Amino acid sequence: MNVSLLMKDSSYGDCQKETMLDFILSWTLRRASSAYANEKTILYNYCREILFRLLDIKEYDNIEVCSVETWKQWEHIDLHTNIELSINGKPEWHAILIENKIYTPTHDDQLKRYRQIFDEAYKDGNFCLHYVLITCHESPSEQLRHDCSENGFICLPILDLFPNDRGKDSESDIFNEFWLREW
Repeated sequence: MNVSLLMKDSSYGDCQKETMLDFILSWTLRRASSAYANEKTILYNYCREILFRLLDIKEYDNIEVCSVETWKQWEHIDLHTNIELSINGKPEWHAILIENKIYTPTHDDQLKRYRQIFDEAYKDGNFCLHYVLITCHESPSEQLRHDCSENGFICLPILDLFPNDRGKDSESDIFNEFWLREW
């Protein structure tokens, strides 16, 4: 396994890896839009895989991703995303609240508060809501799993979201360094 030059250097500590995850994940999700279907096809397919994993949709070959909008640090939520899908010509809207935990645990009823804010923002909408906590721990702590379960979040280790042992690089060095290298 190659070590990421983007995500790992001689710095001490996390060096804002959660912020990097926010930016790269935002970019990755936007690259899943059908607008990019005919350019960099490996990258496009990898990005779609990540998006649909977050949406917990297993069969997506015939689903068009019409649009993806992302916001970082909205109401202190790491990342929030609106997605418009077309399934057999019928529009469907989804919103994902994403909290990242690289090294630290959840605190101060964080997931409960964020979910309340998110639910309130979408109470009058026609969106299917998703709540995901991405952790860089291969085995999330029992406390983290409990907190996620208690608040209706999927607790998703980053290597379950997208394993870095694909063997085939995409056409993007940034994607490869972040998603396909060890950090």
